[in-house]
Amino acid sequence: FRNLLSTGTKILTIQNTLDIEAELQSHIFFRIHRGYCVNISHVTHLNKNIEGWTLLLTNKEEVPVSRDKKSLFAY
Repeated sequence: FRNLLSTGTKILTIQNTLDIEAELQSHIFFRIHRGYCVNISHVTHLNKNIEGWTLLLTNKEEVPVSRDKKSLFAY
């Protein structure tokens, strides 16, 4: 099962992340971790903490970023 977050609403699905990723628009959504895809327009900050890298989203949620995906957000 996967949790999807959409405009503040959580949706539970049995689809795996690869299937969900295939249905999303690749120029808007990015896979940032094994279990996470995010809408790039909702990213506010890339943060480094003791546990690694995270993205802060416009809804104030913080989601992990894998080491190999953090380069997507380097600026």
